[in-house]
This record gives sequence, C-alpha cells and structure tokens, in this order.
Amino acid sequence: MVEKECLRVMSSSGSQSLRVVLFTAESMVNAGSWSLDPIAEVRNLVSRLTSRGIGAALLGSVSSQVSALFVQGLKRTSIFQDWENLDDAVIIKSTHGGFSLEEVLEKLQVMPLETALVGVSIREIREASNIGLGLVVALGRELDYNSFRIAGANLLVPNLYNLSVDVLERWMPPRPRIRPALTHLSKVWSGIKDRELVIFLSYEGALAPVVSRSEMAVLSHGMKEVIRELVGFYPTVILSERGRQDLASMVDLDGLCHVGSNGLDISGPGLASEFLSSTEIVAQIRLVTRELVSVLHEFPGVFVDPREVSVIVHLEQMEITLIKKIEGIVDKVLLQYRQLEKFHKQNILEIRSRLDCDRGEAVNRIKAALRKSHKRACSLYVGGCPADEKAFVALARQDFSVLVSRDNRTTAAHYHLQDPNELEAFLFSLLNHSRREKIVCHTAR
Repeated sequence: MVEKECLRVMSSSGSQSLRVVLFTAESMVNAGSWSLDPIAEVRNLVSRLTSRGIGAALLGSVSSQVSALFVQGLKRTSIFQDWENLDDAVIIKSTHGGFSLEEVLEKLQVMPLETALVGVSIREIREASNIGLGLVVALGRELDYNSFRIAGANLLVPNLYNLSVDVLERWMPPRPRIRPALTHLSKVWSGIKDRELVIFLSYEGALAPVVSRSEMAVLSHGMKEVIRELVGFYPTVILSERGRQDLASMVDLDGLCHVGSNGLDISGPGLASEFLSSTEIVAQIRLVTRELVSVLHEFPGVFVDPREVSVIVHLEQMEITLIKKIEGIVDKVLLQYRQLEKFHKQNILEIRSRLDCDRGEAVNRIKAALRKSHKRACSLYVGGCPADEKAFVALARQDFSVLVSRDNRTTAAHYHLQDPNELEAFLFSLLNHSRREKIVCHTAR
C-alpha cells in the first residue's frame, strides 16, 4: 500500500497551493517502527520539500520533541532552524502539555488551506481536520483506515518513505478561484434575493486599514456613513480583536452588534449580552498588564496595549535578539498566570485567555440567536485578517464571504476586494441595491 484515499477523490493535476508541511513529533517517533532508516527518510523528505520552496515544521510538546529528536538522532542545527524562516525546516515547541495548530499557523503566517499535516493519532488528525487544513495525512496501518477516515484524514500512508512531495502536492486541494466582488455584484444580489441578509464586517484590515498602533485604525467618514444607513436595512455585526467597549467607541454608531476579543464578548440588538470570559480572567489581564508595563518600560519602542480580555505588546522595528529577550521576560511574568497564554504574531505578543473561541464560533452563535426572527437568513461576511478565515470556513454554502486584501493568498472566501476603499464602494452598491429593491428596514419587521 503506497497511498490510500481516505476522504477526498481528486484528480492528479496538482495545485501549487502547498506552503508548509507540519510533522508532529509523535509521527517522527512512530515512523521508526515502520522504517529501516527513519532518520534518512526525515532528512530526505525535508530536503525535497525545502528545495521546492515548501516549508517543514516539527511540532509538539517539549517532552515529545525531546523523545522524537533522541529516537531519530536529529539535531536542531542540522535541518531545523528558527521558525521565522519558512524556507527551512523549523521546530515549534510548546511548554505546556501539547500544541495548538491554530497557534502554529499564526506563528508561521500561513492559511489552513495551504498547510498539510502528517500525524499518527486520532486526536492530531481530528484537530487538523476541524480547523480546515488543506491536507491531513495519517501514518498508520491499513487496518486503521476507517478510524482515520472518520477522524478526517484525506490520505493514509504506512511510513514517510511512501510520502513524496509529488504525492503531497497531488492530494492538496486546488487553489480556489476567488472573484473580484465589484465585478460580480449581480451574482451577489441574485444570491440574497428574497433572503434576510445579516452583514458581518471585520474591523481590522477590512473596515479600517491595519496600522501599528490600534488607536490609529479609524473609519473613514464615508465608511461610517454607509454603515449607518445599512444598519437601517440589515442586522449588522462588527467584529474585532480589540475589546467590545473599545470597538463600540471606535465605531460610534447605534444599532450595531459588537463582537469583541475575537468572539469572547458579544452584545447587540436582538442578542442577549454574552461574555464568555470570567471575571477572574479580566482581573488577571489587569494584573498582568500592570506587571508588563512595570518590567518593559526600560525598552524604548515597546508599547503595552491593554484590551478588555487580552493585552498586546507591540514590538515594531525591533531587532530579533531584543524581541527574544522581551519574550523571555513576558514568559517569566506569565508563570504566575496559568489561565493566560501568549501568542507571537508578526511584531506583537498577545496575552489572552486559554479559553478557546474564534470568529467562526461567534458567527455561528449570532446566526443561531437570530434564527427565530430571520427564518430565511443569509450571511455576508467581509474580513481582512487571518482570524477571519475561521468565519469564512464556518459560513454555509448559501452565504457570501469577501476577503479584503492586496495579497494573493489562499483563502476560503468567495470574493475579494483590494482595500477599505473598495469595500466602501461595495457597501455603497449594496445600499443602492437595497433602496432600488425597496427592501423593508429590518427594524420595522
């Protein structure tokens, strides 16, 4: 058995959408039981991946990585380099009991659809499938075929020797064709006809440009006015990584539903106020913020940005050595706060609750809450940051999703716009369409 289909039937045309392959440390350990020379297999596969411009990463807890590296005889200096460089193989380690694939994707700045995972356990396979990785490969025996298939594996191979780069690329899903929203307006209008539209708008990157200081991300006058009028026609939700109260003050419009802290804090018309983070977490965030301000004040250029249920440490234009020193100080502070964890995203460190929540879950909760009053609901979600990909994946087939970005990146969205200016034009077209169709204001229903 060289390779066996588990879930998806695909042609062998290839896709060019594979950017990184994730190997769990356990998969490297277990490869040894099926291979005469597992070390050579790992080295050869990583070498072939990186020569094709595809990144490779070894994941796991500290203990599992130590075991894997010991069993395989691998050394960090041989093929594993710092994770900042996707052209080389990397090690991503977790100091707690396991690792989060979502955190890994944030670190590597890659989208789920352009990532493959090689794992050996049902837990690993299920997690990779649940977050929508482009390809999930199980290492195992043929008698485990059904268990892996149910967990979400796309491909089953007996060992790494049978996992060539060509096999990985052939089984990756083709890059979705994403269409310019402004030239496909008629298709969008026909899709929402006779439906009760609910609009979701992401603040960062979509409504407002991404900037280094959060207080400088402001709505243009035109954007604010078009949203003000759309609220009269459709239930409208604004989502952000910032706290809900901060978001509400930045938008400063009545009648909106606000989703703060990437879904932890929801409130708005027709929705019961929902705050998923406990008062204990809020208290811990305040305490850790004070400590970080105290210990980081001596570093010029470091800015501690407190939110309601998280705190951001900005590290723009700083040298790598200094960033690592600051990260070590932050890690030492967090040892006292077991309910909080740190995420390193580009030039920021984010400290937030370990409570699992994302924008996809927030969208599903809001849609469920509105279902009683909106029997034929249809969603339009517009986003521009990596956190919005979860929402794109969560949307139903009859919904619409729009990515706002100048980058030609892999996405689950159906349409794209270049920047907030194009989004303003798109929303203005939606407003004019609503007027022409004489859509009844939702507040009057």
